[in-house]
Formats: sequence, structure tokens, C-alpha cells
Amino acid sequence: MHRASRMIVNWSRNNGKRKLPNSWHLTKAKLCLKSGSYCHMLGKAWHTTVVLQFLASFLPSTNVDPLIKSAVWAADSVIGLLTESRAEGIFLSPEEISQVQHVGHFLLDSYLRLHRKYTGFCVYKLFNLRPKVHLFDHLIASAKKLRNPLCSATFMDEDWIRLTMQLASKCHKRTVQSATLQRYCAGHC
Repeated sequence: MHRASRMIVNWSRNNGKRKLPNSWHLTKAKLCLKSGSYCHMLGKAWHTTVVLQFLASFLPSTNVDPLIKSAVWAADSVIGLLTESRAEGIFLSPEEISQVQHVGHFLLDSYLRLHRKYTGFCVYKLFNLRPKVHLFDHLIASAKKLRNPLCSATFMDEDWIRLTMQLASKCHKRTVQSATLQRYCAGHC
């Protein structure tokens, strides 16, 4: 893990638009490496984007399953396109919408195939379908509306649900709806 962390940090310094700090490193906790549970990376969204960009540049020269290469390429392409168009404004052109739709559906197809292919592959579960595929499906669907989905709270859904559930667990069941909303609003003020 230390070697992979150094490779990613050095790549981000030389090639990436955003540079990871020297202290950044992969750990078992960040990758959720627990036997019998799904592996996924915990961290800030831009850290994940840098790792995705690294994988997109690193995987073509390796002997890895072509499905993994295609899924990484598609994810990097969609996120890259949306990030570039966000700099130009909040709206997508019809050509960008078409590209996001086609490449996004290719990503979903590749990811679903990977999930099916690697079920029971090792002690770790790979390619979790929920909430990742569900969230990405919403991202593709919301791109149809001419508005860039990265300009809204699409990627904050998981954190918002987690925070709401934490607040709801501290409230009495009779007043959970109003109390959760009051506490949530008070936290933002």
C-alpha cells in the first residue's frame, strides 16, 4: 500500500491538475478492507478523482481485465467531461449530454458485468452496486436536463442521508420528522 500511495502522489505531482499532499496514503481503513464486506475508497471526492485519473493513465500499460480498463476509462471520461464543462458554466450542450449519456451507460454496463464476474472472487466483495450504481444512474439521468449534475448536490446525497439518519437516531420517534429538520437547519445556521 505504501508503494501504491507513493506512485499515486508522485503521479499527481507530475500530471494531475490537483496535487495530493505528501502525507496522503492508502490504508486498509480508507479502502474498507474487511473480509466479507465491500471494498470502496473512503475520502474526499477530489482524492477519489485523482486516484481515478491515475488509474486511467496506469491501467492501459498493464495486463488487467479489459472490463476493469473500460470501466475506469468510462468513469474518468464522464467525470472529466462534466468537470471541464462546469468551468464553462452550469449548462451542458446537446453534444455533451449525448456524450455523457453514451459513455455513462457504457460505464454502467461495464460495472454491472464486473459485479457479476467477480462475485465470490476473493474474501473481499468487489464492485458494490448500492449506492454507487444508483448514484451514478442519477448522475446520468440528471445530465438530460441540460444542467451539469456536478453543479448540484448529486455527490452529497450519501453524506446527507448519513447525517440525517444520525440526527433522526437522536430524536423521539413521535417527533422525528420535525425535530430532524429543526436540528438540520440549526446546524447550517
